Amino acid sequence: MSNDTATVEHAEHTEHGEHKDHLSFSGAIKVAIILAIITFIETMTYFVDFGAAAEPVIIVAMILKFATVVGYFMHLKFDNKMFTFLFMVGIVLTLGCYLVTLATFEYFS
Repeated sequence: MSNDTATVEHAEHTEHGEHKDHLSFSGAIKVAIILAIITFIETMTYFVDFGAAAEPVIIVAMILKFATVVGYFMHLKFDNKMFTFLFMVGIVLTLGCYLVTLATFEYFS
């Protein structure tokens, strides 16, 4: 392997392969604990009577879990903001379709 090839490979590796802002092991544990707490709150909506607030609590918890997973475990927090925007547009469209479906089947009446 020539010296020029090694230099090009090294430049490509540092340009595409290395990220300085990765989630540490302790950070991953903290995120996992946060996700467990959110899941616990979601689960409690089945055992404790939240009344009319049950659906909004579950929807907010779903969005928080989605944002946490894609932000940290899919490294969007450390990537270009355009990718984060695209994922957030996706969750807003999904939520809109879900609410339209519920309204179609007269869930809210």
